[in-house]
Amino acid sequence: MGVQERREREKHARQEAILEAAREVFFTKGLDQTTIDDVAEQAELSKGTIYLYFKSKEELYISVFTQGIEQLTQQLNALRDQFGQRRADELVLQIKDMYYAFYHKYPEYFYIHSLLYHGRIKGKIDPVIWAASHQQTRICLQVVSDILQRGIDDGLFRPVDAWKAANSLWGAATGVMMMLDDEEHQQMVGMPAKELLDYTTELLIASLRQL
Repeated sequence: MGVQERREREKHARQEAILEAAREVFFTKGLDQTTIDDVAEQAELSKGTIYLYFKSKEELYISVFTQGIEQLTQQLNALRDQFGQRRADELVLQIKDMYYAFYHKYPEYFYIHSLLYHGRIKGKIDPVIWAASHQQTRICLQVVSDILQRGIDDGLFRPVDAWKAANSLWGAATGVMMMLDDEEHQQMVGMPAKELLDYTTELLIASLRQL
């Protein structure tokens, strides 16, 4: 192994260690209560070393999200292999279950996700990292869109704009899970998040089906 290759591996390993430490701190304390000092202490690195890799805690926060949602992206992309074996409505229901399982396991990612849609932290993040985070979400949406388009082509769904429908479905699912994120809201609505998510998805699928 050459010197340059070894340095690149060491750099990558250190970056991964920083992200892992940041994930633990952010998921425990949240964005506002976390400092770079906290991350440095968790990673057993100096504060200056953290700044060599990430220019702000907000950039680090979004980087943690991007790495996390890649897991969901991989799961959704795997559904493409089932396009010819299962109906589109069945795949949509499976996506809903995957999305809920991801939310249930990593609820903090949903809070990070919400920050991508307003300018609170954008100015503190490298444009390349910001674009990468949005690209991962777009990949997820494209899988949903492709499945809906398959349903349209097969005559199962009405001829609607698949991309708009995918965004509507994704937005509705995200909204339900964030709205019913705590017991107080669940009591107000009278049902847990999963029950309302199931109902919402079935309602949207019914609206897409051919009459």
